[in-house]
Amino acid sequence: MAGAELEDYAYVVQGLLDYADVNSDMKARALALKLARTAWSLFWSPTGWKREAQSLLATLPSDPVIADGALASPSEVLNLASLRLGDAVLLQKVKSVAGWQSPDMARDAFAYPTRVRVLRALVPAR
Repeated sequence: MAGAELEDYAYVVQGLLDYADVNSDMKARALALKLARTAWSLFWSPTGWKREAQSLLATLPSDPVIADGALASPSEVLNLASLRLGDAVLLQKVKSVAGWQSPDMARDAFAYPTRVRVLRALVPAR
């Protein structure tokens, strides 16, 4: 997907998974897995998330956590989709970023509701 950003990948993966679940479509699920893996490789690094594979502003730092805006945080949507896919490699990636925080989270915790969903999904059911 030339020119696609993290947000594009995250929402397409989520939509494919929703479609796959409703229609029991294994091809859609396989495509979602492929795109999720691609998104992780393009937009995630040990320093955080990039919104674009190649930013026009090389000085923009990676974000450990991307806040929700008018839409849910693309990094957290990708995390939730990665959990739904049930892939062991993606599960480890989600667990590795679960502890990441941003100073902005302490100042405005309500800007991160999708992050809460990811953390809740990682807690074992009692």
